[in-house]
Amino acid sequence: MAAGSQAHRVPEQDGLQQEKCLRIAHSQLARSDHSRKAAVMVEERFIDDESTSEFRAMSPAHCRELLASQSVGRVAWQAADGPQILPVTYAWHDGTIIFRTSPYSVLSELVRPTEVALEIDDLDQNSRRGWSVVVQGRAQGVAEPDQLGRIWTAGGVVPWAAGVRNVFIQITPHKVTGRVVAARSR
Repeated sequence: MAAGSQAHRVPEQDGLQQEKCLRIAHSQLARSDHSRKAAVMVEERFIDDESTSEFRAMSPAHCRELLASQSVGRVAWQAADGPQILPVTYAWHDGTIIFRTSPYSVLSELVRPTEVALEIDDLDQNSRRGWSVVVQGRAQGVAEPDQLGRIWTAGGVVPWAAGVRNVFIQITPHKVTGRVVAARSR
């Protein structure tokens, strides 16, 4: 009887496995080749790392230290023509983020008070370790002469992009969060 029930279970398991494989194959056919490869990599890492990864929050003080130690991030906001995420060179100055842009750049939209997010990170794909800091806040142009003078002399606000970058944008943080992720040794 044990042999008969084993023989009966194997086809059921094979059938369930086949059905699962067909569902996965069908969903992957709908994706482009590049997307499919990325999805498989994410699935493999998720399955592989679920019990062997470290994910922890950073203290606000550590997040501010990292913001002060870096100079390149990505600012995201809902622009007039849809969501935007663009790199900026910035300086952490008196608890705010300052960057310069061109008056003709899409970033110049941020002279008007706008809710934004800015992310900085350091990710190492080989060691599968990294960190990320996200600032949520309000961006707006800096127009007061005294404040512009302090920001100009503070240093660090040097755009990589060529051309005139004389519009100063300041992000005043409402929330600063950070996280560390690392694959644990096996």
